[in-house]
Amino acid sequence: MSAGDRESKLLGMDVAIQRRDFIVGGALAATVSGCAQGDPDAEWNGYGGEGPYSASNGNVAATRDAAHELRDGLHTDLSSVIDTGERYDVIVIGAGIAGLTAAITCRDEGDAKCLVLDNHPIFGGEAKENEFHVDGRRLFGPQGSNDFGLLAADDVSEHAKLWRRLGIPGEFEFAPQPANFLAARENFVPMYWNLDAATIGYFFENGAMARDIWQSRLADTPWPEEIKQDLIRWRLDREHVGPTENRDRWLDSMSYGALMSREMGLGPAPQRFIDPVLATSAYGVTADAISAYAAAQLRMPGAADFDGVNPLPRAHETYLSFPGGNSGIARYLAKRLVPQAIDGPDTLEGVITGRVNVAALDNPENAARLRMRATAVAARHAGEGANSAVEVIYVKDGRRYSALARSVVVAAGGWVSKYVVRDLPAAQRQALDKFVFAPILVVNVALRNWRFLDRLGISAARWFEGFGFFANIRRPMRVGPDTAPFDPDEPIVLTLYASFHQQGLGAAEQATHGRAELLSATFADFERRIRTQLATLFACAGFDPRRDIAAIVLNRWGHALIAPQPGFYFDTPDAPAYGAAAQAQFGRISFGHSQFGGHQNWSGAVAHGARAAREALAAL
Repeated sequence: MSAGDRESKLLGMDVAIQRRDFIVGGALAATVSGCAQGDPDAEWNGYGGEGPYSASNGNVAATRDAAHELRDGLHTDLSSVIDTGERYDVIVIGAGIAGLTAAITCRDEGDAKCLVLDNHPIFGGEAKENEFHVDGRRLFGPQGSNDFGLLAADDVSEHAKLWRRLGIPGEFEFAPQPANFLAARENFVPMYWNLDAATIGYFFENGAMARDIWQSRLADTPWPEEIKQDLIRWRLDREHVGPTENRDRWLDSMSYGALMSREMGLGPAPQRFIDPVLATSAYGVTADAISAYAAAQLRMPGAADFDGVNPLPRAHETYLSFPGGNSGIARYLAKRLVPQAIDGPDTLEGVITGRVNVAALDNPENAARLRMRATAVAARHAGEGANSAVEVIYVKDGRRYSALARSVVVAAGGWVSKYVVRDLPAAQRQALDKFVFAPILVVNVALRNWRFLDRLGISAARWFEGFGFFANIRRPMRVGPDTAPFDPDEPIVLTLYASFHQQGLGAAEQATHGRAELLSATFADFERRIRTQLATLFACAGFDPRRDIAAIVLNRWGHALIAPQPGFYFDTPDAPAYGAAAQAQFGRISFGHSQFGGHQNWSGAVAHGARAAREALAAL
């Protein structure tokens, strides 16, 4: 047996876990779930989990290829199109949270007949989930969009009003924690925003581990004193920098990296520390490639002032996650649009755990229809004056179809919408061309147990070399009697985050290079890196990748996060803010997506989806 074969065996690359359940015989190390060896789509997609989301783990090969065909101009000739004869008040392009919100707004406020088109097999956009069945337990992990904040009683924001209209509860129960153990109820807050949310183990290049390093002012870290002092000045010893008046515009005039080095006088260590957090949770690229005002929105030191260790002191109490992340919100939206979309009652358990009835989504009897696996490739104005309409052309099952609408909401990302809207004005297209979208990989690892974390006394891990940078387990939200207990000897999902940022490159270059890395690797390539990283971190506590890993799902998002560069938010004497310029209504076509707020999150998706829907209704 060669050294490579021995390593593969130790890592469990030959173990017939769920990703390979349907393969019979032969060498398993280069094969993937349910597909013949050598199938390039299967080798790239990998195992997708169980249930209705199993064919839609991130951007699978089919959705990737459909988008690239549009980008590469393969749909410029639209002479062979089948007219469906369908006529709608509003067609919405995109079934993420923004698109679903737009459709609900059009239904509730305008009684409009709607069609929602989406290129994925299931609704939700990046707010989807992975489902696992392990040792008799049903487990969930978030594919992308993850947490939500509990609403204050006086919150009258767009997303708060929608939340209440959907009937989503305002209080939730979570499984009790083992004694002397602290785990977060979502994935992002422990990365930076509230260090009291979880017990975090920091793993260093010399093999040492220290818990909760900020509470000891980095005394337990092996870093040189100069680096410690820079990090302490940045994270703990806060000082106000910059003007008080017109501060937001001042921040938008520079990158956060420039603010850290030039205005705060810091060395490179704080940026190296925070770059993976920024790149994974919000913007996809490094601090020196995003607006400092974007960093202020995330309450980054120097850009936003606050006292103490935690920029969001009660985040561990107020920031939560449904079992599959914000797929829970998307499911509530879909059931509101099409009541038969999810079997079961309009209760938390019914909506979160009910079976998705795919056949009901596009029923002709629906007031709003959701058409999945339908890639919009053109939206163009047709007719004039009172007879004006918008023709939408989409590809489904390899054939082009057209439908007409009195108004259209484009709730897809700018990387798609600038190709879909064929007669878009040049200035608006140029604004969209300035948008940079960066990739991310979210990995959900179904574990048969998490005894090794309990031995280490941690629920989250941060590391500084290797693949990814952060992983954690969560306290399970109780959504019914089948909720798995939070017990070290029971199965659980470990969620691992990996970004592809590169210091020293501009935002666009980082995004391009990162996408190339994300898209070029096979499932097996990433699986080996994941298993190696987890073994490196946790083998000392008894973790065995062969024994303890039940399944792995990759969620590749090629354009997951907008990277707002300086000048995104505010006009300057030399140029208008391109973030605002890109969202202008064009004739009977409106644009609604969280990207326009410079931060892709669910509340922004709701706000811009609702805005675009009202523009569309006004055009009627």
